[in-house]
Amino acid sequence: LLSSSRTWTPASIRRVIQNSARKVEGIEPWALGPGLLQVDEAFQHFTSHQEQSIAFDVPVDVVVPARDDARGLYLRELSEVSGVFAANLFACPKFHEECDNRQKVAFEVNVSLKSTASWCEVPSFMVLNASGKGFEVRVETSSLAVGAHFCEVLGFDSDCPSLGPIFRFPVTVIKPITIPPGSFSLSLPAQRFLPGTIDRHFLSVPTGATWAEFTVKPKELEGNHMLVLHCLQVLPSSPVTSRNPTELDKYLRLKPFSHVTERVSVRGGVTLEVCLCKWWASLGEIEVDIDVVFHGVEVSSEILAIGSAEPVGLLLSAPLRSESISLSSKLTHLRKLLRPNKSTINVRSPERDLLPNSRQIYEMELSYSFEQTEKEMVKVTPRASMFEVLYDSPLDSQLWMIFDSNSQLMGCGDGLHSYEVSLPKGKFSLRLQLRHDSKSLLDSLKSLVLCLDIALAKETSCKAFASYGAAITNGEKLTKKSLVQGERVRVFFTAPSDKIAGGKPGDVLLGSIACGEVKSACKVQVLLPPEESKDDQDKEDGSKKQTLEERKAEQLRDAKVKILKSLRDDKMSAEFESFAQELRAEYPKHVPLLKEILSKRDVEGDSAETEEQKKSRCLAALEVTSWILEAVDQQELAAHNGLKQVKDDQESKDKCKEMDKLKEILIDALLCRVERLQELFLPAPSAELMPDVDLRPAGSQDKSPGDFLKETLDNLNQWWTASDQKFELQVRYTSVTSAAKRRQGRVGGALEDLLKVMKSNEGPASKKIVTELESIADQMGWTHWKLYYANLKQKLFPKKSLPF
Repeated sequence: LLSSSRTWTPASIRRVIQNSARKVEGIEPWALGPGLLQVDEAFQHFTSHQEQSIAFDVPVDVVVPARDDARGLYLRELSEVSGVFAANLFACPKFHEECDNRQKVAFEVNVSLKSTASWCEVPSFMVLNASGKGFEVRVETSSLAVGAHFCEVLGFDSDCPSLGPIFRFPVTVIKPITIPPGSFSLSLPAQRFLPGTIDRHFLSVPTGATWAEFTVKPKELEGNHMLVLHCLQVLPSSPVTSRNPTELDKYLRLKPFSHVTERVSVRGGVTLEVCLCKWWASLGEIEVDIDVVFHGVEVSSEILAIGSAEPVGLLLSAPLRSESISLSSKLTHLRKLLRPNKSTINVRSPERDLLPNSRQIYEMELSYSFEQTEKEMVKVTPRASMFEVLYDSPLDSQLWMIFDSNSQLMGCGDGLHSYEVSLPKGKFSLRLQLRHDSKSLLDSLKSLVLCLDIALAKETSCKAFASYGAAITNGEKLTKKSLVQGERVRVFFTAPSDKIAGGKPGDVLLGSIACGEVKSACKVQVLLPPEESKDDQDKEDGSKKQTLEERKAEQLRDAKVKILKSLRDDKMSAEFESFAQELRAEYPKHVPLLKEILSKRDVEGDSAETEEQKKSRCLAALEVTSWILEAVDQQELAAHNGLKQVKDDQESKDKCKEMDKLKEILIDALLCRVERLQELFLPAPSAELMPDVDLRPAGSQDKSPGDFLKETLDNLNQWWTASDQKFELQVRYTSVTSAAKRRQGRVGGALEDLLKVMKSNEGPASKKIVTELESIADQMGWTHWKLYYANLKQKLFPKKSLPF
């Protein structure tokens, strides 16, 4: 077409391909469509009809307005195929946005209508103009046999019938197998299967049925064979792109002298498609009988919401037959609701993202923050309240990415499907990208709530009771129940009493209730209540022991420390140092004040730092650690921690809290002391100081550098208990102890400690640990491992987050 300089449109190309395709016998029309592509015939068809019809370049859409503009007629349910079904169709040509109005006015086609099946009746002719035309189609279904039937309504240009159909409208009718009233079982005809053989049946599920049992019985079986069973119902509430709750896809392994039974959830009154085929790699021939038995226990609500301590009732009934069922519930996820903490709208590429009529596509990025508090890996599933369709979505993009605190990409996905991401303990950020040509629409989504479903490490459950009184008093629990046909029984459920790890008031527990063989008969949502209020009487009694002057002095001191912290946060260095010197002169032994000064001076250097600046920074931090060691009475602290404390009054509780805080500050000061000392040493495994370093202001008291470092490490080890420390402190401790072991020639021990922290899931990866591993590989001459850790460092600690 390009070489012959012919004009064409997508509609004309599609039309000639469909009208010149070759039919293939033996293949279902739903599988192949118009047929196989014939390139030569399609080109000849194009050249011979291009100028003969006004409708050649114009696409014509045919829809059913009463069915949300459906592009086909799909009759599947028993109520639709019990007689004559009539539907009004509307055919409308679709012109290009830049099409001239004179072409629209001139468009008028005499259309002859034809149905490919006698059971589908349409008018003979109609006149189609630019505004479209409606017509009626009548489907006579009573004479059709059980099974699937297909036909097309074809529209031809009566002035050029050789062009072929200018529009096609598919009609599919499913005639299901019905079960006689009062019965709830049936047997499907015996079928012989070879590899690849497909046997499909459509069953009309009795009203009131909630699950079905399929029993597959082989005849004269030799060896093992595998069949595939697929069951499906089309439900209006289930998205077309996701798996609906009544779908079953199972592999059945058949053995001699045995049978297989599978159960599937169903909806009463909805046609069930049952497809059975032999697995392609399972050789040989097999004949099987299939028995189907329907059961039914209906629940009064699809979602059970428990929002308080009051029990919530659920009505159960057995409309189909008498049933003996078991009741159980399972809560599997904790849902947290997140609001974006940042939103930006911009244009990614003004030239690329430009639609016709100068419509610009805008991009909005929403940023969310959350924290994973469990020590083990936890699976999280982000769910944005977006559209569950892809190509028909009003939004151009619905993508998200999760990053850890090091900007490493942990997982990504879209708004169409559910994606689980395994996350270790730590803080994370999620970025959601939305694109649209309407900036006002994106503005309205700036506060979009994101649902974060977190899989519970230990699943919990709701308790079921036979009466309201038993539920209130936590009486005998209900696990089994017998229902007579037509009987209605109310069962009461209460929220779990277990404390949910990571759960906060306002979070929601998600799960389901299993009723009989239906694993998810009812979804459960449990709102976590406010936390229990603590008794403040003891606290009030303890505070009464302070005099007015003591309270004033203590609160004034704490307020000054708070001001000092604000100066550090605002990076007002000169004001901070001046005020810190004033406060230290006033409160020389106040440990929280000294800790605040240490937080300002204990910083990591950068690559542009000179040797003199490095020495000055390290010695300044070491000086503050000496102040803290002098202020903390380590003997009193050791005596307190060496005895089991009885916390029976508020004074004892306050004393224990104060001592725990002092121990935490002491360990942090000792860690800082070791880190800054090691920074002043030459790189490991050397045990020599950098030139011109005087450690006397740090309290070395003329000790050798090695002895001073060993003494500080020994002091740190006296207070260190790994199980009681946060992951960040464990990383710092392992880093300094491994460096000390390397200086002692114990490279293997240092490597073992580093790898243990590296493999831990208690927090994000540490750049210190990876750098130390890279240094050990360099020291030992392991060039391959050095390159590995160098590449790993680039992966785990990128300079910035990946863009969309």
